Amino acid sequence: MPLLMAVSTPLMADVVMDWNDLAVGAGSKAGASAFVHTRNVAIANVSIFEAVNAIDRRYTPYRLQIAAVPGASREAAAAAAAHLVLVRLYPDQAKDLDAAYQTSLAPVSDGAAKAQGIQLGEQVAAQILALRANDGSAAPNLYRPHTTPGAYVPTVFPVASSWGKVMPFGLKDVA
Repeated sequence: MPLLMAVSTPLMADVVMDWNDLAVGAGSKAGASAFVHTRNVAIANVSIFEAVNAIDRRYTPYRLQIAAVPGASREAAAAAAAHLVLVRLYPDQAKDLDAAYQTSLAPVSDGAAKAQGIQLGEQVAAQILALRANDGSAAPNLYRPHTTPGAYVPTVFPVASSWGKVMPFGLKDVA
């Protein structure tokens, strides 16, 4: 029990870690399955990465080629990207996520850099969500056991039997 309590406390290290913690907490609060939960956390983190990387351009982008306005706030971009993703994935938690978003943006000075960061983060999040919209994660479980008289057939279907067909995050080709 103490370990779970430690993990559920806000990290407050920086905006990226804070929103990662919020993404993990949102999935847990929603009771998402392990497969859906990890996918949603990955979407949030990829959105954060793409938004910040569009400003710094230190790493190879995941999938997007977005030209950022120089001087856009990294913190605002990261918070806006994560917020939009999580509100779309967990709309029932919008009120709490909105409050966390306002807390994340509070230390960022008002002005063009903040506005540009927010716009960039929302743009990135929308594009990542669109990219993942048809990734195979919503495929129905079509597994049906082959039965023969006298053969035992488990009464519980395997969990996420079609999950292997979900578009991977890091691989471009699985062949």
